[in-house]
Order: sequence, then structure tokens, then C-alpha cells
Amino acid sequence: MLNLNNILESLSGFLWNYPVLWLVLGGGLFFTLFSRLIPFRYLLHSLNILRGKYDSESDPGQITHFQALSSALASTVGMGNIAGVAVAIHTGGPGAIFWMWVSAVIGMATKFFTCTLAIMYRGKDDSGEIQGGPMYFIEVGLGKKFKPLAIFFSIAGLFGCLTFFQANQLSQLIRDFLYTPLELFSNNTSTANAVTGIIMAVIVGFVVFGGIRRIAQVASRLVPFMVTIYLLAAIMVLSSHISEIPSLIRLIIYDAFTGEAVLGGAVGAVIATGIRRAAFSNEAGMGTEAMAHGAAKTKEPVREGLVAMLGPLIDTIIVCSITALVILTSGMWQAGFQSAEKVTLPVGKTAILKIGDIQELSSPDEKWVGLEFEIHELSENPSVKKKTVTVVSLVDDYVQLENTSEDTITITDESWFHLNVNGVTLTTLAFDKELGIAGKILIIIAVLTFSFSTMFGYSYYGRKCAGYLLGVRWKPAYNWVYVLAIVVASMIEIDIAINFVDSMFALMAIPTVISTLILAPKVMQAARKYFRQLES
Repeated sequence: MLNLNNILESLSGFLWNYPVLWLVLGGGLFFTLFSRLIPFRYLLHSLNILRGKYDSESDPGQITHFQALSSALASTVGMGNIAGVAVAIHTGGPGAIFWMWVSAVIGMATKFFTCTLAIMYRGKDDSGEIQGGPMYFIEVGLGKKFKPLAIFFSIAGLFGCLTFFQANQLSQLIRDFLYTPLELFSNNTSTANAVTGIIMAVIVGFVVFGGIRRIAQVASRLVPFMVTIYLLAAIMVLSSHISEIPSLIRLIIYDAFTGEAVLGGAVGAVIATGIRRAAFSNEAGMGTEAMAHGAAKTKEPVREGLVAMLGPLIDTIIVCSITALVILTSGMWQAGFQSAEKVTLPVGKTAILKIGDIQELSSPDEKWVGLEFEIHELSENPSVKKKTVTVVSLVDDYVQLENTSEDTITITDESWFHLNVNGVTLTTLAFDKELGIAGKILIIIAVLTFSFSTMFGYSYYGRKCAGYLLGVRWKPAYNWVYVLAIVVASMIEIDIAINFVDSMFALMAIPTVISTLILAPKVMQAARKYFRQLES
């Protein structure tokens, strides 16, 4: 597993630091300028389309505009908004959020183009049913000679749409905040994760075997509910810190161009982290969004492009920003403490330390128990390896630590310990710190609905890729692979899940953005015609 993670980490690092980063950013900027911001002027019109003002049962397709957006949001408004934002802050600091915003704005233009193409150049599967998505608009719009590009996308999508990250993070949440407090499974992590994975697989299987119509029906009810619950909890937190928000926004913007908070001035790494997490969050240019919107009932491709534009606005500009502000407000992203004495701690052994200064928290916090901290040695050598300890117990100003790293740790009275939690756990701790048990309950409900809705939506994308590559008769077989992958994903490390998803999404983005760039003039030709008719 370590070797696999190293391979995936190298692949995702190369793709997102070089070709895909500039392809997604450059492509989005091109679409924004090439459209001359025309689609942005019709956001109110897109809301009317979403309300069903232009729906017709006689139009080709499978689901309504609202159901198409809900299906797309069921996949995008998910763990990327809760866990992905936490990963961005943990890895790239607050500045990564600014680059998520940039990616979302240009991502709106990207989605307009890709989702207009998904309707403009729909194809048919081998059963004769109308289908939309990058693989179809590549083949139909660009011709048979580009079919290898469509196959490349479908192969990447076949694996990229396995919900490794969502299942992994939901399993982590249930383990950390249900099994551990109740002392279930006797601290047997593997068994606990396997049980969670099996339960998730059964629930997801019940929905996904019903196809896109059942997924759309569930998503159109679940998405508004889950967004409301989550925003309610977040607003409760931010309302008590309203005066801090301007300074937090300044921190985000300042760190975006300095990278000082986490990465020591590595601005390029901050940008790459923000773009990567935004891509996973709103999926603009990844191609998945085009598969959902390609199933909409409409004869007007531009209408679906306008509806699709709302996705990054809702997903990243609103929901991700609120998550980021909650995490930054809580201070949990940089919580830590200093040792007040010296001790040598061998591997696997425990020691009791007196706590010195505390960062972000006014007193030792009982929520530290069971969490991992990194010890940051005072050294100018950036290659000094960070070592980890786990808090076993806490009494007054004394903390019992267990050395959970692979080396003996020498602790001095100048050693700092920083909270080493990532993903959904960090977000949950932020809500728990601000709202107590109510915050924890609300965030767990939101995570459950976010995770399951995303897993429902991704199954449709993977099935569509399988149908294109192998024929529709293989779609049921893919469903079985999909639900079994949920069990596997619940048992692997978070780093493997993140690197796997990042790699596959990057590979999906390459054919999607390249083909959209080539077909962009066709989109604008249709857009100008549509807007002229609308105004007349």
C-alpha cells in the first residue's frame, strides 16, 4: 500500500503541478474571455430555466433541468465541500481557498461550454438511448478520428468515478465520532472500517441499481435538504464571529500570494493545492458534470449550459467558502501546544508532559484525547522529518503522549506540537468546538447526506463510461464493482484515496478541456443565436 501511494502521489503531483493545472486554469480563462462574459449576464434567466419555466415533456432526454443540476450537485456538493476544504487548508494553508475561488469563477465558464456541448452533440448507446457527456461530444462533435480521446476519457472515468474519497471519509467520521466514543470493535480499526463499508455498500446499491431516474429523484430531494442543514450549522457558527470575517478574508488573500501559513512561502504549491481541491469540489472541466447535464430533457443546448453554470457558484463560492471560514474561525487548523519540559520518548512508549504555551485555545482541551499531533523541531533544515504523537489522556496542565511515529522522539522545552488531523475530522472538530454536541450532530447529518448523495451520483457517471466502452449490458456488472469498491475505500488510508482520485480526475480533464477548446466556436455560435432569440 505504501508503494501504491508513492506511485499515485508522484502521478497526481506531476499532473496537477504541470500539464493539468495549466490546462484547467488556461482553459477556464480562455472560455471566460472568449465568451466575453455573455453567459454571466443571464444568470437570472438560468434561474427561470431551473424553475421549470421552459420544461417540456416532449423534449429529448431523461430528466428535468432541476434534476440534472441536482444530480450534478449531488456529486459536487459533497465531501469536497466538507473534507476537501479541510484538506486544502491543512495542505496549502488559507491561501488555497483564494485559488479555489479563482478556479470556481473561471469554472463557471468552463461548465457553460462543456455542458452546452453535452446537449449539442449527444450520441446514442448500443441500445439506442440518447446519451450525453465528453465521450459522446468528442466522437460526435469532432468525428471518429478523435474516438481514442473519447476512449481515454471513459477509461479514466471508469476508475475516477469510484467513490474512494467519499467512502473513506465517511468511514473515518463514523469511526472517530461513533465507534471510538462507544468503545465498539475494541479499537480494531480494520473491522470497524469493513463493517461501515459493507453498510454503505448496501445503502448505495439500493439506489444505484435503479438507474439515473431513481438517482435524480433521490438527489432532487436530498440536495436541497442537505445544503440547508449544513448552511444552518455554518451560519450559527459565523454569526458569533461576524467581526472576524473581514480579517479572515484578508488572511486568505494575503496567504494566497505568500504561502507563509503552511508552506513557508511556496506560492506555487498553494495555487496547485487550491486548483486541485476546487476541481474535486466543483468538477469544472473534469467531464463528470457534462455527463449529468447531458441527460437533461431539452432541445436547447445553451439552456443546459446556463443551468450548469450555477454549479460552481453554489458549490465553491458559497458552500466551500462557508466551510473554510468555519475552520479558520475555530482555529482548529493550527491548534497546538508547547512542551514545558524535556523528555526522550521511544517508539510506542508513553510519557506525561507539562504543557507550556497553547496556540489558539485558551486552555488544554479534552477534545485532544485520541488525536494525533505533529512535533515540529526547531530547525532551519526543511528536510527534518516530522514525528507524531497521540494524546492518551489530559489532566489539568499535563498531557500523556504516546509516540506513534517510527523513531525515538527527543522533546525539549521548546518543542511545539501541532494538531495533525485532516479531512472530515478537522471540519467536524471545528463545528464541535464552536457549537458543542449540537454542532457535531449537525455536521454528522450533513456528512452522511453529502457522502451518500455523491456516491449515488458518481455511480451514474461510472455506468455511463462502462456503457460507452463495453456496451450497456455491462452496466449492471459495473454497479457491483462500484459497491464493492466502497468497502475497499473505507479500509484504505486517506492519502491513497486523495491521490487516487486526484490522478484520475486529472486524466479525465485532459480530453475534456482539449475537446472543449476545439469546439468552443460552435458553442458561441449557438449561444449568440439563442440570446438573440431570447431578447427578441
